[in-house]
Amino acid sequence: MKRDERTAHKDTHGGWRGELQKLIDQHAGVRMDGKFASYRARELTAKTLFSVFNSLNEMGFKLQNPRNLGARHVEALVKHWHSQGRAVSTVQNELSMLRKFATWIGKRGLVVRLSDCLPEVTTTQLRRTAVATTSKSWTENGIDVDAKIAEADVLDARFGLMLRIVVAFGLPSSSKM
Repeated sequence: MKRDERTAHKDTHGGWRGELQKLIDQHAGVRMDGKFASYRARELTAKTLFSVFNSLNEMGFKLQNPRNLGARHVEALVKHWHSQGRAVSTVQNELSMLRKFATWIGKRGLVVRLSDCLPEVTTTQLRRTAVATTSKSWTENGIDVDAKIAEADVLDARFGLMLRIVVAFGLPSSSKM
């Protein structure tokens, strides 16, 4: 086997990716409360962690082993995510995943709060908001309700009837209809 082939083989089956996969296989199947994690939760954990370590790699942090993750890496990631304009809720979810990962590698307390990584950003800017800041109503978004119902009638009379019921009873509706 040539040297390049060994390196390529190591990169796909070993290296930081292989070590990260081993850690995921070992720990992602169990939630923090000790119960079994769903397949979806395991998949999301793996996807997030690989994304995190790929980002670090692209940022110039060439970690040979995911166990070498340190506070400076976490801080650099948070600053990078903030500069990209990521939603606060997304960053907090990724930090939560990193906290879980840090416990796997015996570094509990490694991942600090979002505000600790971004001291120059106000706490107001770092708050999650669950309240809509813009109206989602059809009329306030310039959608002619009667025209949409007419379009629905053409597609399917039952669909038109469903839209009439939505409008009549004030049920939640999507502006994408």
